[in-house]
Amino acid sequence: MAVKPAKQAKLSAAAGNKPRVGEKKLVKQAKAQVKVDKRKHKKQQLQRKGKAKELTRGEDGAGRLGKKRPAVEAHGTESEVDKSAKRLRKDLKHKRQAKDKPHALKVQEAVALWEKIRAGKTSSEEKSKLIDSVLGSFKGSLAMVALSAKASRVIQACLKHGNEQQRGIILSELEACLVDLCKDKYAHFLAIRMFDNASKAEKSRLIKALQGHMAVLIRHPAAASVVDAFYSTANATQRAKMLAEIWGPQFRLFPNAEGPSYQHIANAMKDATKPLSVLQHTFQCLQPVIDKSLVDCALVHHALCEYLPYTGGQTQGEMLESLAGDPWLHLLHTRNGAAAASFLFTAASAKVRKKIVKACKSHVLDMAKEESGHMACLCMLAHLDDTTLARKGLLSELRSEFGSLAVDKYGSRVILHLLAPQNPKYFNRFALDVVRGSAGFQGLQPGDSSASDVDDRKEEGDAQESKQQRQKAKLLSSVKLEPKAARSSSKKDPSIRSKELLGDGIGEGIVDAVLAEGTMRSLMTCAHGSEVVVEAATSSLLSEVCPNAVAKLHDGLARDIAMQSRQLSRNPSTLIASEAEEKSTEQAKRECLSGEDATIWISDFFASRAVCRLIKSPQPETSGGKHAAAVLWENSFADNLAAFAKPHTVKLIAAFGRCADEGTRRKAEKAVKKLIASGC
Repeated sequence: MAVKPAKQAKLSAAAGNKPRVGEKKLVKQAKAQVKVDKRKHKKQQLQRKGKAKELTRGEDGAGRLGKKRPAVEAHGTESEVDKSAKRLRKDLKHKRQAKDKPHALKVQEAVALWEKIRAGKTSSEEKSKLIDSVLGSFKGSLAMVALSAKASRVIQACLKHGNEQQRGIILSELEACLVDLCKDKYAHFLAIRMFDNASKAEKSRLIKALQGHMAVLIRHPAAASVVDAFYSTANATQRAKMLAEIWGPQFRLFPNAEGPSYQHIANAMKDATKPLSVLQHTFQCLQPVIDKSLVDCALVHHALCEYLPYTGGQTQGEMLESLAGDPWLHLLHTRNGAAAASFLFTAASAKVRKKIVKACKSHVLDMAKEESGHMACLCMLAHLDDTTLARKGLLSELRSEFGSLAVDKYGSRVILHLLAPQNPKYFNRFALDVVRGSAGFQGLQPGDSSASDVDDRKEEGDAQESKQQRQKAKLLSSVKLEPKAARSSSKKDPSIRSKELLGDGIGEGIVDAVLAEGTMRSLMTCAHGSEVVVEAATSSLLSEVCPNAVAKLHDGLARDIAMQSRQLSRNPSTLIASEAEEKSTEQAKRECLSGEDATIWISDFFASRAVCRLIKSPQPETSGGKHAAAVLWENSFADNLAAFAKPHTVKLIAAFGRCADEGTRRKAEKAVKKLIASGC
């Protein structure tokens, strides 16, 4: 048998003999022939697949494989060869799908109709006819095809653009398989669309179709979003039924029609023959959800808020470890979720708190402006002992946005908490309970008995106990039959913590945001911004930490109010912005708000109220030795008192009669008597 030249050269090299000149040439020729054979083989494969591709040599002559671009005609379209190849591949794909999926051809036809249904040019009558044809082709097999990606989108379009009768047909056929739809990767969007477009009676039917499956659905990644959509738009009765499955199956089967609903776990524990069984069932339902970090559902937030006050020991510690970090942020979008997150933060150790603060990076501003998230932000500022971490991890992101936070409904509360911590004048009872942890759970403390201690004390004979019995013993050793407030692990004095939070330029940053150019009008004419200005000017905490900044704020306010008085004196006959509200026509309002009058804000309701509060406040003296009212009187009111003798600003003069500074009050009384005597 003859040996190939390339192989012969390799054998001679392996034997230690140097290849001759002729052998080197043979090796090169053999390698070149191999490359040519590979190109021919590749070209044959591409031709079999119907692809019009050519193999070209590279410009450097190395023989690389190159793909020639498809030929393009003069008008910019693909060549006929490419079009025929695409059609051939598409037909082969459809034939292959038709063999594997019995409804593939129907889905293809429905997709073609779907393009016309969702088009904006299609009239409502045509859409109705197209939807009828789609539902007619899927009749009897709608539940099966709804699990596919394309068909689920087609059915969603039918729900969106169809009439009540057509939506009723879809709901009646898919109602029986709703649980399977919720668990599917694509069809769970269809289940959400069904609930959004359903009537009240149909929503009750859909929720009833999911009864008995809530505990399974909340721990499924796709189905959890469906349960969240159902729970968020359901009424109180429907929510109680959904929660009853978390407390125990007996509450779903035998609802309490006469007594209170099972929306709270305490009601379920009262009616249960064994209250611990309620806590055990709740633990078994929530533990897989927490382990998978599927805590976006509002139902889970409510269940956690109800269940956490009864936990303690190792059960609570495991939940803290599982939820610390990014999952903690997912709890902040509902009131119950924010309460649960705040309870967790209150009872967490310093290590866990640091992990949560790091997870909040780049999300602090969104938290502060959220209806529920701002309460968790307040809780973090109220319990975090490491004030350096609080300033760098939380307040550093808010410092440049103090101006926008001051005019925001919820962002202003974060600033007010820094200036007046937990002041009931600015925070409702629920927010204070969340911040203080008064509705929380028993925190982990050194020396508390945990399930691990109980297991260590067990005898060797109990080692053969089943897993379910050990889990039950673990639960019973760590639960409490009575809810208890969260026992905070913070050790620093609250007054010291509040002063340290305003340090490092945070207090000066608040004052600079108030005095920024062009922001005084927007702050003083806003209900929330005016409260921030007054609290910053009268805060004893801020005046103690940075007295120079408070004095600067008083001078700035006096300067702006003096400018307002000069504008009022220059335009005595025109109406100001707040007076324009008394006029009935929009044209009169535009006339009064035009020109210089648009810059007059002192007569606004919120602005005048804020100035009155500032004048009458028992604020301590600043470092300069002057009361805030004294600064305003000397720099704003004393020289131009007549300008404020107007219907909407005269109350500012009257406020000096109840001023806390006695000297300023006497000066104001004398000036008012002279003004009255002059006949103004």
